[in-house]
Amino acid sequence: DSKAPRERMAGLMDLLGTSRLLLLWDGLEMDRGGRISDPYLSQFYLMMIRGLGAGRAIITSSSLPSEAVTLPARAWQWKTEGLSQGAFVRRLLYMPAVADRYRKGEISFAALAENHRIASGLPLRLDQTARALSLDDMAAGEEPLAALTCRLERDSLNALCRASVYNIAVSPTGIAAACGLTIEQAESSARSWQALSLAHSSGELWTVPSALRPGLVSRLPGEEIQSAHREAAGFLKSLAEAGHSGELGLSRLDVLLEARGHYMAAEDWQAAAATTGRISSYLRRRGHYEEIIRLNRELLAPESHSLSGPAAWMGQAYLDQEDFKKAGQWYERAVQISPEPANYHGLGLSLMHQERYDQAKESLQKASDAYNEAGDLSGQAAVLSSLAAIDMKKGDTGAALEKMERIAGIMGQLGDLPGQAQALQETARLEMMASNFDSARQRLNRSLEL
Repeated sequence: DSKAPRERMAGLMDLLGTSRLLLLWDGLEMDRGGRISDPYLSQFYLMMIRGLGAGRAIITSSSLPSEAVTLPARAWQWKTEGLSQGAFVRRLLYMPAVADRYRKGEISFAALAENHRIASGLPLRLDQTARALSLDDMAAGEEPLAALTCRLERDSLNALCRASVYNIAVSPTGIAAACGLTIEQAESSARSWQALSLAHSSGELWTVPSALRPGLVSRLPGEEIQSAHREAAGFLKSLAEAGHSGELGLSRLDVLLEARGHYMAAEDWQAAAATTGRISSYLRRRGHYEEIIRLNRELLAPESHSLSGPAAWMGQAYLDQEDFKKAGQWYERAVQISPEPANYHGLGLSLMHQERYDQAKESLQKASDAYNEAGDLSGQAAVLSSLAAIDMKKGDTGAALEKMERIAGIMGQLGDLPGQAQALQETARLEMMASNFDSARQRLNRSLEL
């Protein structure tokens, strides 16, 4: 996980080249210029279309990426479109209930053709169309979805619309959370939806067909849409934090990303930023800096709010990549939004690495004062370490030694024996640089005792 993205992509290509695997890449996103939005995914796409060896891949996108408008000989392009009228009608007649009514003359060919037009021939509308046509009292020309939903009780229809905010299959508990129902009510409602082909189940998970979701959600008032998204986000976030993401067949990261999307749809920017921070922490440990920048930039795009967290995370991502100038710019923005000590600390580090020591020291001192006022000993120790580094770069060994001694004392207060021992070893090193060998020996002995 700690390998660079290019190395990970090369590893996946090697696996695809030597294994008979099928990779499904659904919904490849592109920018306004028609290029793949993510630079790493763009590189991976180009690697894939050159050849996969034993493996195969299916990629769906709104158009052919402009990175390679001419595909190699072994790659094919198909335009997805609806079935022809004959093929759509033929598949409807495979359904026993529809075929029976057609044989009895209760459904005409013209009615079947009209439903092909209404569904635009899309195969994903076949289930709902067939179920509606099996109803004895479906009016001529009636839209299948309307014919099905009008058979639901008002509360059940409202719950279906709220449950449609989910883009993944969820448990009855998840449906209950988004819809304000008990689990028993959610299970009962889901079964009634399934009977009308308005929901599908897989094991204990339920989902509303993707083709129906936008229309169902749009039936709700704006405030209720936001409410459903907010409740869905809360359910998913709690599930991830409790370590139960596997109940949905997803990883903790996947569930947190889903929760983040719901918070954004609800325009709950503070909660979205907090969840993005959790995600960013995970991604940082694995070196996914570009993804950290992309996710946090999305939160800074709306002009209706100001959040320091996303700006700080972008600063941290650039700092980790040693792009100190950009890191400083984003930390400066974070400080302007919210003068939190962590933001001043990040700004100080960015300036220090640009050898702007006086400005760095000023920012770090502000962070130190704030941590001291808040009684945050860990924060104080981290800032003192950075200030000591500046002293060393400026050749002030005495000032650096004094700060390291303070760090050793703080580590002792925290009960962090390894941290205290490390600080004592650093003070011993500084003592040796000043030729204070007796003092250095005492500090080393003390560190060994710890």
